[in-house]
Amino acid sequence: MNRIPALVIATVAAALFSACTTEISRNVYEGIRVHNESLESTPMERMKGKAMSYDEYEKERQRNAYGGK
Repeated sequence: MNRIPALVIATVAAALFSACTTEISRNVYEGIRVHNESLESTPMERMKGKAMSYDEYEKERQRNAYGGK
């Protein structure tokens, strides 16, 4: 009987953690992107243009993961 509350707590904790990982990934990506843009860059790096946002990155990643074009 003592296993059920522990299982419920573990399930809730896992659900909360999985919901937070998307925001953590987004914040890490955006932080690195903004940091890199704030650094002085070479003329060659400036020609590449701005890095894509996290939403654009995620769309590209999903498209590539499923073999889409």
